[in-house]
Amino acid sequence: MKIFLTLHRLTTFLENALQQLEGFKTEGEAALRGARELNLLQNMMTKVLSEIEDAMKIGRLRDENSFGLLELIVKAREGIERIFEKIGGDSELMTAADAISDQELERMRENLKLVDTLPEMLLSLQKALSELPAHTGIVLPPLPKARGSDSDAARYSYSALPADYIRLIKLISRGEREDVLELSFAVVPLDENPRYDALSYTWGKSCLVFRTVEELNIMERVNVPVLLDGKVLEIGENLYRFLSRWQQALSIDQDDERIVRAESAGLATPEYMWIDAICINQKDNSERSSQVALMGRIYSQCQNTYAWLGEEDSFSRIALKTLANINGLIGKFDALESQKYKPREICEMLGLPAIESWTWICVFAFLNRAWFRRSWIIQEVALAPHVKVQCGSLSFPWKSLTNARGFILKSGLGKELNAYAWMELYGPGLQLSWSQDAHGDEDAAPEPVLQEIERPISLRRLVWDEKYDMSFVDTYLGTMAYIRNSDFKLLLHDYGNVEGLEEYSMTLSTTILNLFQYARVTNCFDPRDKVYSFIYLSEKIAFQNEVVHPLRRPLKANYDLQTEDVFLDAAWHILLSGQDLKILSCIEPAPRKHEFQKVRKITPALQSWVPDWNILSRSNALQAVLQAYSTDWSSAGHELWNVPLNPLMLYQPELPVKGGLIGIVDAVAIERDFLSDCELASELPMEYNWHNPPQKLPEVFWRTLILDIAGNKCPSPLIYRSSFYRYTIKYLKKIYGEYANDNYGGKGEERWDRMVSAGKKFVDQQDRDFIEGEDALDLEFENRVGESGHARKLFRTENGYLGMGPLGMQKGDRAFVLAGADVPFILREDPAVSGMFKTLGEAYVHGIMFGEALGRDGFLWEDILLI
Repeated sequence: MKIFLTLHRLTTFLENALQQLEGFKTEGEAALRGARELNLLQNMMTKVLSEIEDAMKIGRLRDENSFGLLELIVKAREGIERIFEKIGGDSELMTAADAISDQELERMRENLKLVDTLPEMLLSLQKALSELPAHTGIVLPPLPKARGSDSDAARYSYSALPADYIRLIKLISRGEREDVLELSFAVVPLDENPRYDALSYTWGKSCLVFRTVEELNIMERVNVPVLLDGKVLEIGENLYRFLSRWQQALSIDQDDERIVRAESAGLATPEYMWIDAICINQKDNSERSSQVALMGRIYSQCQNTYAWLGEEDSFSRIALKTLANINGLIGKFDALESQKYKPREICEMLGLPAIESWTWICVFAFLNRAWFRRSWIIQEVALAPHVKVQCGSLSFPWKSLTNARGFILKSGLGKELNAYAWMELYGPGLQLSWSQDAHGDEDAAPEPVLQEIERPISLRRLVWDEKYDMSFVDTYLGTMAYIRNSDFKLLLHDYGNVEGLEEYSMTLSTTILNLFQYARVTNCFDPRDKVYSFIYLSEKIAFQNEVVHPLRRPLKANYDLQTEDVFLDAAWHILLSGQDLKILSCIEPAPRKHEFQKVRKITPALQSWVPDWNILSRSNALQAVLQAYSTDWSSAGHELWNVPLNPLMLYQPELPVKGGLIGIVDAVAIERDFLSDCELASELPMEYNWHNPPQKLPEVFWRTLILDIAGNKCPSPLIYRSSFYRYTIKYLKKIYGEYANDNYGGKGEERWDRMVSAGKKFVDQQDRDFIEGEDALDLEFENRVGESGHARKLFRTENGYLGMGPLGMQKGDRAFVLAGADVPFILREDPAVSGMFKTLGEAYVHGIMFGEALGRDGFLWEDILLI
């Protein structure tokens, strides 16, 4: 729009004027030059305001432009205020009056009066633009009743689609029937570049957070009828709501003058749309497969993609206004970011609501809408030339979401936001009661006591849909940041085709494995779409920088295959792309229900070495730890995984690998039980010879508990042994307190005796002499023990190795290093067939993480099969 050019000229003018004013020696000279510039400044401002007024005549500014205008306006305001400071007032002008005529001096004084209101004018404009653009004049009709089997209207029956053709729908805005939406199909060849828009939405409920149980329990309909070419087709309620708004917008846009203005501003309502649930015959697996193969092209070639988040709820309007405010404050936040302020301080300095306010709960609820979790949105949004985001009648630019993500992540607000939301969802209630004096004085006044109580779901202000995982806001916002970053320019082979690209995030070293890992934090109704939704992106140039084996075959959507077969094909595709065994680090233990993760359905009949993309990943997987801390782990040294020479062995359920046995598991501790850990480790000799140079047992123990990573260093600095000492003493006190209070039904004394017996090996005199007082590293050490021990158990091998392994391991399992893998693995041999092993998961084994085992006596490589 012209207004951008004018505003850009204005801000450039202000910058140049300020640079010139900085060079004057006296205030009088600066005032004189600045005052002479005011007339030009006044003319430019008049033009800016006129163009904004013209732009708003179409009803609203183009969504994608409003936030860009905000940034320029904030910049212009700051520049004008700085010029006023330099010019000063009438007194400064008088100091230079002898250099100018009386007539010119009077004109300058008038200019000062005229321009004095410019900052206020810009501030008012800034506030107006911060208001959320809304589609006005739209009144949605009630949902039509479901059509019974006795309905007169015939059911729609799909005809076969020719190869590389797609169906587009046209909405008949003023049909003969008022009680139902009427649509018509157009079948077009994709190769001829038809004009259409595409829809990105979620099939089920649009919201996952609710105010009440009653709201949660409202069932969304899946049988809402529409008329398609005169016949009945049933669709989901969320999609019907969008179509209703589309129909209403088409009706409003019948005014010719409005249509012309809307088209010139990029706001015209689309005539044709591509919507997967309607344009693909969902009951024909062959058509589904062929159309999914085209979806990358469909979203790349569309004019716009509408991201439909669903209808408004009680959270959305507050949340979106907050996101709009954040976008107007990005510049100020960038200036604060380097100061390391706390989230609460940042909110206060920027004039944002306090972090415990209901406003941020609304933001949490909005950013946890189901749309943000869909597997398909990564492709749909990444490839779309333009993205128009809509929630009910409210619309906003895609960039406002990524800006908000950056603010929430960098400010540290995300963790605070999740903590408060968790308390609302699952935390206890508080009750004020009164008690008599503890000493039994009957005449004493009652004292107030605040007690935690169980809070039933009916008394909570937030309710979560338990069918979904409660993941942190940052998880999904992080996935959003991955979408539409600079690497996707390469996906399209067109540097000018995509708007709003972010300039940070990935590098070109992104692998196909990294891409598929994003599937784990997303949701889809069909688990096979965890793979199919990434096929098109995996084919693009940004992911072709790996060592691709010539026998790797392309991934193709085939809905006749079972989920386990799709995951197996994807695993071989990844293996033959990078020719290493990093994929084995994506194997996850069976999930357990807790407050942050709802158990997802485990894929049956899946090979143990094939990742189940339907299970959430752990942030503390060893491969992830390796990348996060740059640990240089390489337990197999420089040995590589070799692709089988026999092509018949590819894409089979068995994976041939070369492994070296480290040891047979002799004992496994109880998960997250320090007493059990101490007892297991205390059975080892005091001298640990598997490390070079040998280490004392206490040092080996504490290093293993934290995977030998602390202070962002690996190996951990020796100073952390003092924290381990105090950690042990703290646990001893805890066990003694349980014994004294008889918390274990008479077994407290036994636990105390066991802890003293095992713990004395780890609190010897040398450590006590080394440690005095409290250490600021203690909390970090304790956190590292918790992070490292999540979903892991301490284990000991028969030959004296100490390590941390997966939850499912047991005595008799084997620790291996595998050629092509950075970390060791725990395997379980098939009792019926020698040399065939199930993969249980990664392991940390102290003393072999850097390849030390390969040079030791008795180490041998052997060919084995993972099943």
